[in-house]
Amino acid sequence: MNRNRKYLPIMLASSLVLWPIHTTYADDDEYEEHDYEEHEEYEYEDDDEWDENQEAVQPIIEETWYSWSRSSAVALANEPLPFMKQQEVKLQTPHETAISIDVIPYQGQLLVPLQETVQYLGAEVYEYKKSKAIEVVDGDIHLIFKEGSRAVYENMAKTPMPTAALKFNGRVYVPVSVIGGALGWDVSWSNQTMVMKKRGSMNG
Repeated sequence: MNRNRKYLPIMLASSLVLWPIHTTYADDDEYEEHDYEEHEEYEYEDDDEWDENQEAVQPIIEETWYSWSRSSAVALANEPLPFMKQQEVKLQTPHETAISIDVIPYQGQLLVPLQETVQYLGAEVYEYKKSKAIEVVDGDIHLIFKEGSRAVYENMAKTPMPTAALKFNGRVYVPVSVIGGALGWDVSWSNQTMVMKKRGSMNG
């Protein structure tokens, strides 16, 4: 009995020393687990909020019927069209007599007959029926359109168009914004006429 009592203080002292250590570990584990869960939940909430904010502040690219942004972005803001049904429209440049062309409103764009329009603007046109491609050459500007394709090769660089080249009644139609933008013409609408002026020139 005396021998057991002799070791009792040592056992008690050991217990007192070890007890706070175990308590600290238990508290740390509980804190770390709780802290991790809160941190993880906070991160996920932050990520979701960040993604929503990214979508909310995604820049809207102006893609109008008369101006070509050359962007493939999905979020586009379309300018209201001057008319909504296919019809004949006068096309006018400052130094040429106006001509009548058939214009098709389509997906926020005004589609004009490619060959007829670029020839009126003084460019050369070459058609390749087997490959369904049309080549436009105007000085150092070189364009290749393909029926049904939403891409145009602009000086050999593949560039997106706002709509695909559309074939209708044997003619290929493309957005007038693309023709104007690529060949250096500003396009506007005045008195039921599509007016095209050479960019940077007061008189066209």
